[in-house]
Amino acid sequence: RMFRAFAPVDIPEGLAKADPHYEVYEQTLCTSVMCAESGVYYFAPAWNRRISAVRLTHTGTKTRYFDLGDAQDVNYQN
Repeated sequence: RMFRAFAPVDIPEGLAKADPHYEVYEQTLCTSVMCAESGVYYFAPAWNRRISAVRLTHTGTKTRYFDLGDAQDVNYQN
């Protein structure tokens, strides 16, 4: 539900100019939501709208990186 709630404020690439004197445009890079109860961080980058999730833990102090995937994918059901 939160991703639908944030959808109206997404800025598509090339829609909003950051400065009238430069050819720089603003855009939404990522939409994200976190559930404080479960510690799950949900996100969808602008170039792949499939929602991904990472379960955050309190253990460890090492930073971990995850591949976001560059291509839009399809979840075939049959």
